[in-house]
Amino acid sequence: RHRQGVREASAAAKTVRMAGEAAFLAAYGSGDRKTTSMLESACAAGAWLTALPRRMNGTEMCDLEFRDALRLRYNFRPLNLETACDGCGGKFSLEHAMGCKIGGLVSRRHEAVKQEFIHLGKLAFGHSRVIDEPKIFYGRGVRAPAGATAAALQRGAA
Repeated sequence: RHRQGVREASAAAKTVRMAGEAAFLAAYGSGDRKTTSMLESACAAGAWLTALPRRMNGTEMCDLEFRDALRLRYNFRPLNLETACDGCGGKFSLEHAMGCKIGGLVSRRHEAVKQEFIHLGKLAFGHSRVIDEPKIFYGRGVRAPAGATAAALQRGAA
Protein backbone atom coordinates (compact mmCIF):
# COMPACT_ATOMS: atom_id res chain seq x y z
CA ARG A 1 0.00 0.00 0.00
CA HIS A 2 2.74 2.43 0.91
CA ARG A 3 4.69 1.79 -2.30
CA GLN A 4 1.59 2.27 -4.39
CA GLY A 5 0.87 5.57 -2.61
CA VAL A 6 4.44 6.74 -3.23
CA ARG A 7 4.19 5.80 -6.92
CA GLU A 8 0.90 7.65 -7.31
CA ALA A 9 2.24 10.76 -5.55
CA SER A 10 5.37 10.67 -7.69
CA ALA A 11 3.33 10.33 -10.89
CA ALA A 12 1.06 13.20 -9.85
CA ALA A 13 4.07 15.43 -9.05
CA LYS A 14 5.62 14.56 -12.41
CA THR A 15 2.39 15.44 -14.23
CA VAL A 16 2.25 18.82 -12.46
CA ARG A 17 5.94 19.48 -13.20
CA MET A 18 5.57 18.55 -16.88
CA ALA A 19 2.52 20.79 -17.22
CA GLY A 20 4.48 23.66 -15.67
CA GLU A 21 7.40 23.09 -18.06
CA ALA A 22 5.03 22.98 -21.04
CA ALA A 23 3.43 26.26 -19.95
CA PHE A 24 6.88 27.82 -19.53
CA LEU A 25 7.94 26.69 -23.02
CA ALA A 26 4.70 28.01 -24.49
CA ALA A 27 5.14 31.40 -22.82
CA TYR A 28 8.85 32.00 -23.46
CA GLY A 29 9.63 29.94 -26.52
CA SER A 30 6.73 30.81 -28.77
CA GLY A 31 7.74 31.89 -32.25
CA ASP A 32 11.50 31.53 -31.79
CA ARG A 33 12.59 28.04 -32.82
CA LYS A 34 16.14 28.44 -31.49
CA THR A 35 14.94 29.50 -28.03
CA THR A 36 12.40 26.68 -27.91
CA SER A 37 15.06 24.12 -28.83
CA MET A 38 17.45 25.46 -26.20
CA LEU A 39 14.78 25.42 -23.49
CA GLU A 40 13.71 21.87 -24.38
CA SER A 41 17.28 20.58 -24.18
CA ALA A 42 17.84 22.38 -20.88
CA CYS A 43 15.21 20.22 -19.18
CA ALA A 44 17.63 17.27 -19.08
CA ALA A 45 20.78 19.33 -18.46
CA GLY A 46 20.72 18.72 -14.71
CA ALA A 47 20.46 14.93 -14.90
CA TRP A 48 24.02 14.55 -13.57
CA LEU A 49 22.90 16.15 -10.31
CA THR A 50 20.46 13.33 -9.56
CA ALA A 51 22.56 10.42 -10.90
CA LEU A 52 23.63 7.99 -8.22
CA PRO A 53 27.41 7.97 -7.85
CA ARG A 54 28.70 4.58 -8.91
CA ARG A 55 32.28 3.60 -9.60
CA MET A 56 31.23 0.97 -12.15
CA ASN A 57 29.45 3.37 -14.52
CA GLY A 58 31.78 6.34 -14.04
CA THR A 59 29.37 8.69 -12.26
CA GLU A 60 31.51 9.01 -9.14
CA MET A 61 33.04 12.48 -8.60
CA CYS A 62 35.35 13.80 -5.93
CA ASP A 63 34.39 17.00 -4.14
CA LEU A 64 36.62 19.17 -6.38
CA GLU A 65 35.10 17.74 -9.57
CA PHE A 66 31.61 18.34 -8.21
CA ARG A 67 32.44 21.95 -7.27
CA ASP A 68 33.96 22.59 -10.71
CA ALA A 69 30.92 21.07 -12.42
CA LEU A 70 28.57 23.27 -10.40
CA ARG A 71 30.62 26.39 -11.13
CA LEU A 72 30.61 25.58 -14.85
CA ARG A 73 26.86 24.92 -14.81
CA TYR A 74 26.21 28.36 -13.36
CA ASN A 75 28.68 30.01 -15.73
CA PHE A 76 31.40 30.67 -13.14
CA ARG A 77 35.09 30.06 -13.71
CA PRO A 78 36.40 27.00 -11.80
CA LEU A 79 38.73 27.80 -8.92
CA ASN A 80 42.51 27.34 -9.14
CA LEU A 81 42.80 27.00 -12.92
CA GLU A 82 46.30 26.79 -14.33
CA THR A 83 47.68 29.91 -15.98
CA ALA A 84 49.52 28.06 -18.78
CA CYS A 85 48.60 24.92 -20.74
CA ASP A 86 50.57 21.83 -19.69
CA GLY A 87 50.83 20.71 -23.32
CA CYS A 88 51.55 23.67 -25.55
CA GLY A 89 52.44 26.36 -23.00
CA GLY A 90 49.71 28.73 -24.27
CA LYS A 91 47.45 30.82 -22.03
CA PHE A 92 45.06 28.45 -20.31
CA SER A 93 41.30 28.95 -20.38
CA LEU A 94 38.26 26.67 -20.51
CA GLU A 95 38.03 27.14 -24.28
CA HIS A 96 41.72 26.31 -24.67
CA ALA A 97 41.35 23.17 -22.53
CA MET A 98 38.53 21.91 -24.73
CA GLY A 99 40.39 22.53 -28.00
CA CYS A 100 44.13 22.07 -27.34
CA LYS A 101 45.43 19.11 -29.34
CA ILE A 102 48.56 18.67 -27.24
CA GLY A 103 47.58 19.02 -23.57
CA GLY A 104 44.59 19.83 -21.43
CA LEU A 105 41.61 17.52 -21.60
CA VAL A 106 42.85 15.61 -24.65
CA SER A 107 45.76 14.10 -22.72
CA ARG A 108 43.54 13.40 -19.70
CA ARG A 109 40.92 11.62 -21.82
CA HIS A 110 43.67 9.61 -23.51
CA GLU A 111 45.07 8.68 -20.10
CA ALA A 112 41.62 7.57 -18.85
CA VAL A 113 41.09 5.36 -21.92
CA LYS A 114 44.61 3.93 -21.56
CA GLN A 115 44.01 3.07 -17.90
CA GLU A 116 40.72 1.36 -18.80
CA PHE A 117 42.46 -0.77 -21.47
CA ILE A 118 45.19 -1.67 -18.99
CA HIS A 119 42.56 -2.74 -16.44
CA LEU A 120 40.71 -4.87 -19.03
CA GLY A 121 43.98 -6.37 -20.25
CA LYS A 122 44.93 -7.36 -16.72
CA LEU A 123 41.54 -9.00 -16.25
CA ALA A 124 41.90 -10.94 -19.49
CA PHE A 125 45.60 -11.85 -19.50
CA GLY A 126 46.76 -11.49 -15.91
CA HIS A 127 48.62 -8.77 -14.02
CA SER A 128 52.11 -9.95 -15.04
CA ARG A 129 51.41 -9.70 -18.79
CA VAL A 130 50.18 -6.09 -18.91
CA ILE A 131 52.33 -3.12 -17.88
CA ASP A 132 52.01 0.63 -18.06
CA GLU A 133 55.13 2.36 -19.33
CA PRO A 134 55.63 5.72 -17.63
CA LYS A 135 55.76 9.00 -19.49
CA ILE A 136 59.19 10.53 -19.86
CA PHE A 137 59.62 14.10 -18.71
CA TYR A 138 62.43 15.77 -20.65
CA GLY A 139 62.07 19.16 -18.99
CA ARG A 140 60.23 22.36 -19.79
CA GLY A 141 60.37 23.41 -23.43
CA VAL A 142 61.84 20.11 -24.64
CA ARG A 143 59.60 17.90 -26.77
CA ALA A 144 59.77 14.14 -26.50
CA PRO A 145 60.29 12.13 -29.69
CA ALA A 146 57.05 10.69 -31.06
CA GLY A 147 56.23 7.36 -29.44
CA ALA A 148 59.05 7.61 -26.91
CA THR A 149 58.65 5.29 -23.96
CA ALA A 150 61.05 4.17 -21.25
CA ALA A 151 61.46 0.72 -22.82
CA ALA A 152 62.14 2.17 -26.28
CA LEU A 153 64.80 4.52 -24.89
CA GLN A 154 66.50 1.67 -23.01
CA ARG A 155 66.68 -0.31 -26.23
CA GLY A 156 67.98 2.74 -28.05
CA ALA A 157 65.01 2.77 -30.45
CA ALA A 158 63.92 6.36 -29.85
